[in-house]
Amino acid sequence: GHTLVDAAFLGSSPALALNSLRTDTERNEQRGIANLMKGCFSAFRNPTAHEPHVSWHISEADTLDLLSTLSLIHRRLDTAVVLHSQPPA
Repeated sequence: GHTLVDAAFLGSSPALALNSLRTDTERNEQRGIANLMKGCFSAFRNPTAHEPHVSWHISEADTLDLLSTLSLIHRRLDTAVVLHSQPPA
């Protein structure tokens, strides 16, 4: 997940842009949304698939907050613009 986000959204020539990337603020926003994506991958994954026999409990409040965060990320992805295609790795 992290490597894909880095390749798609970060660096001096990202493959996808969430805005025009013309100002420091816009570049910071791009980096921030990318970091939110990576944070979600790290904090909220399917632990039972990665660590068998582990019971993972998440509260209703945390579930709703996660869904709101994912909704924001997804909405921003819906408006992303392809700057260049990268060949498959």
